[in-house]
Amino acid sequence: MRRTLVLFVRRPALGTGKRRLARAIGDLGALRFERQMLALLLRRLGGDRRWQLRIAATPDRRPPPLPHRRARIEQVGQGKGDLGARMRRAIARCPPGPVVLVGADIPAL
Repeated sequence: MRRTLVLFVRRPALGTGKRRLARAIGDLGALRFERQMLALLLRRLGGDRRWQLRIAATPDRRPPPLPHRRARIEQVGQGKGDLGARMRRAIARCPPGPVVLVGADIPAL
């Protein structure tokens, strides 16, 4: 059975994420931080052969792409609903086997 790691993310976009941080360093600084953290997590987690990494992103529409280069990382939309509904959906869409879902806002992951 394959293990799946779901990385729950918001696609980085100017003025939409990291609002508390943006108040301190500005929208552009917050966007840069968000992109850098996501790229770091994808590098750390994407190459680990112990699991299949899957990205569950919001908003569901495609642009802008997430900063990863590995073709084996699947991207799926989170869909509609509250956080719990979106998390349940992301887990239910995984292949059989153990699943771990984590947020992309955990820098030390």
